[in-house]
Amino acid sequence: SITKMEVWVTNKTSNFEQARNIIAFADLGEHDIIHNPMWSAQGSAGVTYNDANNLYAQLISTYSAVRDIRRANTVFPGAIVQGQDYEKIENARLLRPSEYTYQPQLGYLSLRSALQADEVLAVAFEFTYNGQAYQVGEFSSDITDGSAGTGASQSGALFLKLLKPVSLSPVSYTWDLMMKNIYSVGYNAYNLQSAGFKMNITYQSDTTGVYLNYIPEGNIRNELLLRVMNLDRLNSKNDPYPDG
Repeated sequence: SITKMEVWVTNKTSNFEQARNIIAFADLGEHDIIHNPMWSAQGSAGVTYNDANNLYAQLISTYSAVRDIRRANTVFPGAIVQGQDYEKIENARLLRPSEYTYQPQLGYLSLRSALQADEVLAVAFEFTYNGQAYQVGEFSSDITDGSAGTGASQSGALFLKLLKPVSLSPVSYTWDLMMKNIYSVGYNAYNLQSAGFKMNITYQSDTTGVYLNYIPEGNIRNELLLRVMNLDRLNSKNDPYPDG
């Protein structure tokens, strides 16, 4: 379970009271799927943490000079690409806990205010698994201001897990980190009981103005949308047969 979390976004406000420079990597903490061949898996498989691959170890040794965020573009080699592998943000804003929610059963983060297209989202979090504590990214208390020098512009940048880069598109591998088309079915929905529960997915036809449980055109025409979205897999007895 998550025991601690810090969420950082691009700062579009005039409040810099808790602002920090951040450098966020998409591959940080990944073991099974690592996109940049500069990094290689290590440690325990199936657990997300800083040492799941050798990226973090290199950040705090070979590339430690990037704590001075102004040097990032010159310290990193050409194979580490800003906008693809990492994003750097000066004076990023730390969100208050009231500005986001975390769903512990399903493990997703929701912001109460939508991000603009050019804003970055990055996190650091700590969790326990089988009695062992693990951490992804760095907390603001881990790296104090001025650790890369003196003055605000030389405050030690935090290394974080990148969730949303400046430019997000379906071809970007961070695309899969964003949950899409999520609809609430009520508070504590994970406690729903099968008895009396009904769900349907409908499409409003532009030609007839009525709601249909299928789309009457294209490759999936006349197929029940419940089955298209793989939501109708069992019958009322939990046998593996769809029953509509």
